Amino acid sequence: MSGPIHLFKLEESYHNFLLYVSPVHVKMKTWCLSIAVVLTVSVLMCNGNVFADNANPNQWHKLYLLGKFTHAYPPKPDQIFVVQYRVTNATLQSISGTSTSISVTANTDNRGLLEIKFPRNMPYTNLDPNVRDFFILINGFGSWSYYHPDSPMTEDARKQLLNTITHPPPYPDSYSRSDDCYYLFNIPFYTYAKIDIEYGLNGLILSPYHGDNITSSCNDITIAKLPPLKQIEVGMLPKDVTCSVGLDVVIHPDNKTISCMKPYTITKLTERGKWIRPPLDLHMSPKIVLTNSSYVGIDKDEMSIVTINNRTYYQTTLGYSIDDLKYGTIEKFENVTFAFPQGLARTIEGGKTTLDIKFQDHREEIYDGIPTRYGPYANNAITLLSNHILPQAGITYYDDQIKLLVSTEKNGTQK
Repeated sequence: MSGPIHLFKLEESYHNFLLYVSPVHVKMKTWCLSIAVVLTVSVLMCNGNVFADNANPNQWHKLYLLGKFTHAYPPKPDQIFVVQYRVTNATLQSISGTSTSISVTANTDNRGLLEIKFPRNMPYTNLDPNVRDFFILINGFGSWSYYHPDSPMTEDARKQLLNTITHPPPYPDSYSRSDDCYYLFNIPFYTYAKIDIEYGLNGLILSPYHGDNITSSCNDITIAKLPPLKQIEVGMLPKDVTCSVGLDVVIHPDNKTISCMKPYTITKLTERGKWIRPPLDLHMSPKIVLTNSSYVGIDKDEMSIVTINNRTYYQTTLGYSIDDLKYGTIEKFENVTFAFPQGLARTIEGGKTTLDIKFQDHREEIYDGIPTRYGPYANNAITLLSNHILPQAGITYYDDQIKLLVSTEKNGTQK
């Protein structure tokens, strides 16, 4: 995947160069850049259609999957994960993937083998962490039917199976083993085969999707670092595109081109009106989320001072319950404005609220989908604290009560 990264670096260097060179040099630079881009794209086109087949049975290739932490609170941004795969003794015709499945089509006259390294930190399940949520389909049937075509089944089902002999073990129906970073699949096949590895299909269970807790060193090989356009191609929304450390996102005025550049370069280009910074998104996650929280004074109804995480806050309890929270409710406390634009939203996932906090320095933070004590996310108490520090503000939902929090330390410079 060095091609896209080189293209990205060339683009960044080109923009930097434009800021300092004369028009004559710009023309020369453009000509040289065109040659470099053509050469780089040629390499990309050649590499893009190479699969791990007989030509190089030991070569591993990459499949990028967009992982979605659905139902997570606080919300987690989508991430792009790297699945590694190779096929030996067979012709790989296609491979694709989504947040819930990987599909492979391959053909062999003897015994092919599909190997997959599936990143354990990808959000593949919303079940108990001890339950592995994978199963394998081959040609539309459970893998047992593929490896045991003489087992009892309807005649129509038997006709759809392309193989007609009993195959020797193994008979995989899930991953074969795991290491620190991956689930390892080893799937033999003996005919033309469409192999589907499915996971994360418990859509009716409204609990958060998650991966496994694995060592952080695995992130370097399981989480992709792609240039912006490649991120969007995989499925990332433009507003969620991330850049490498030291680079920021910038958008072309046509609102179609997005790049990562150094802040100094962005400043120069935006001053000339050639690029724009993306608008600031006020919707964010709180700095601190404490579920099933408990602190001294959480049960007090009158205004009081409480301590949370070694910091003191003014606390007041509103005179109505969460269940009575109305659409468009606004409360002011200690010079901070708390708004609940949707009131209590009753959804199939339980009761949820949106909180909009506005500070005296005109900064604003909006938190969506805050779970109440109703529904599958129910907690005895939940406390949220803002990214804004001076003051820091937040709320606690406790025993159907709404408590507003504003830190007692309010002076200083907000960074």
